[in-house]
Amino acid sequence: MRELNQELLKICKTIRFLSFDIDNICCQRDELSQDDYFSQYLELCGMDRRSYFFDYLNCLQPYMIYEYGTTGNLTWAKCRVDGFTHRISRYVEVSYNSCGEGKLNVHMGVEQSGKPEAVKRTKDMLLYADYCTSYVKAKEYNAMNIAPIKDDIYGLHVLYMLGLSKIAMNVCGTKEDEVFRVRTSNIKMSISDVNSSYTNMTYEEVDVEDLDTEINVVVSSAWEYEESEDELERIRLMEEELRLDNMTTVYSKLSSLVDSLLRTNFKRALDGAIIRYLYEIYLTEEQKDTLMRFLEKKYGDKGPEYRLVIERIREYA
Repeated sequence: MRELNQELLKICKTIRFLSFDIDNICCQRDELSQDDYFSQYLELCGMDRRSYFFDYLNCLQPYMIYEYGTTGNLTWAKCRVDGFTHRISRYVEVSYNSCGEGKLNVHMGVEQSGKPEAVKRTKDMLLYADYCTSYVKAKEYNAMNIAPIKDDIYGLHVLYMLGLSKIAMNVCGTKEDEVFRVRTSNIKMSISDVNSSYTNMTYEEVDVEDLDTEINVVVSSAWEYEESEDELERIRLMEEELRLDNMTTVYSKLSSLVDSLLRTNFKRALDGAIIRYLYEIYLTEEQKDTLMRFLEKKYGDKGPEYRLVIERIREYA
């Protein structure tokens, strides 16, 4: 059994424990003057910073903490936001006084130069599980399988944040003290599987349940202009340029999700769907520029709420 980083695990466990009482979370706004967009976007999706931090810190895992330390009675940690793929440089910084009232001082920042240090490429990671779903002794497992194992296997239910949505994944791991060691490939595969089923579920929920707006996310049109001759010509030119850059499918899918997010009550779910879609595609810098240019052309004059969603896409694309 490998030696565990007890200091890191203790910090992660303490933050998770204290965050389960939302009254313990104190939002600091000292670095947010440049980041008003995110507060407005949270409000658009029916959240505020405190509720976002509450959900995020409930799901905190050791691998999400990339810097930490203790000075006197003050302990602090910097934690990645949606950091498994390392596409953005947003982080949450948490501090608490071990001799104080158990309050968490929390703020969100953006790295000014470069992105937060990437998760090291290790074969496995340590996780806190919400609960165990199954348990198989190594002796029983070895009696049924050719490849023997040394440690008992646990099925684990783990919550994590995808954008603004808290969702669950199921993985298998071995127990070490109060945490579980899980293969990195198992985690990534589970996240991918959950994201796929989650996004599909999101489409179905919006299609069936949002009866007031009667939006079908899957087939909603990506092009909604007035049918003037000038607008029709603009559509034709945009379609041609997108087609030449192989971007028609990506643009149509994201347009559909943006329109649906702004017309339904499933904004947090659709935020997760947008981020999940951006994670599963790869765009060159030129394609990103093309995508953002045409999204801005379509939504630029439709109101401030559209601008917020476009900035959200820009951050993850």
